[in-house]
Amino acid sequence: MALAYKKTLEEIEEITGKKISKIHILGGGSQIHLLNQMAADATGCVISAGPTESTLIGNVAMQAIASGEFANLAEARNAIRKSLAPKLFTPQKH
Repeated sequence: MALAYKKTLEEIEEITGKKISKIHILGGGSQIHLLNQMAADATGCVISAGPTESTLIGNVAMQAIASGEFANLAEARNAIRKSLAPKLFTPQKH
């Protein structure tokens, strides 16, 4: 799977002409630490893993924006980032 990430990343970089240095992995897959480390090693990118319940959190964020608890998406994202910090995996040299 980590090698599939690498292949897809290379294709995206080729199509866009942009170098990607960070990959966000959300949901249940963000809990698989070995896979996240292997993805970092294979792609050379920092992997930002989490939050696990990203669909639920996104839904709550949209409802909070709609009810006026947050002014906009940027404010909601900032609050989420502060309360649910992702786990970072950096590429290891072998």
